Amino acid sequence: MLHFYSYPPARPMQPFAGLLVLESAIKSLDVFPHRYTVAAENELYANVTVRQMPYGRGQSIYRILYCVFEEDHEVRILNVRHGARRRMTESEDES
Repeated sequence: MLHFYSYPPARPMQPFAGLLVLESAIKSLDVFPHRYTVAAENELYANVTVRQMPYGRGQSIYRILYCVFEEDHEVRILNVRHGARRRMTESEDES
């Protein structure tokens, strides 16, 4: 017999609060998006510059990979990767 147990989390909104902070960090790219460094993944893309924005602290550092499209006044997020992960490869980019 299979049993499912549901335990209410002590702070049910805590995971969502982290997402809201991440969203706020990404929205900050609206102002001077060129302030972050060019990412190693830049070599995977021919016609755009890939930049990386660090997010988090301690062992929870993430890299937000993005491109700036001046003509469209747009920043496009390519990937959000944990800082400990290897850099993105061509095969990962295709998916």
